Amino acid sequence: MENRLRKVFTQSTACCPENLSGNIWHVIETRKERKDRIRFWSFAAVGMVSFLFAIVTFRTMGTSFSQSGFFEYLSVAFSGGGVLASSWKELLLSLMNSLPFTSIILFLVPVFALLWSLSRAINFTKKSPLVLSA
Repeated sequence: MENRLRKVFTQSTACCPENLSGNIWHVIETRKERKDRIRFWSFAAVGMVSFLFAIVTFRTMGTSFSQSGFFEYLSVAFSGGGVLASSWKELLLSLMNSLPFTSIILFLVPVFALLWSLSRAINFTKKSPLVLSA
């Protein structure tokens, strides 16, 4: 469609001021470039904010793991074969009960947002490489 539109603008010579079609085409292209830049930088900003939130929630998740006693139960699992063989169900339930699910979810949300926004920004840059040029 873009090629047909360009052809129509360049071939039209009906009672129009000189270079009107070129000016219209230039305005269309500059608006498209501006829209592309805004999209790219918004994806990049979402990625940066997600990265910062991921760092903060990672620290929160670390303190939640240490406060919940998850690592103590995990060390019991690797301490000796007798404990694991005799009461593996109770140990597994204790591990699941001490796992801080809220902190894990709060960490995974910004990580997925970061990956999504960066993949969108990279794909967008591949489609229109002129986005990064000023």
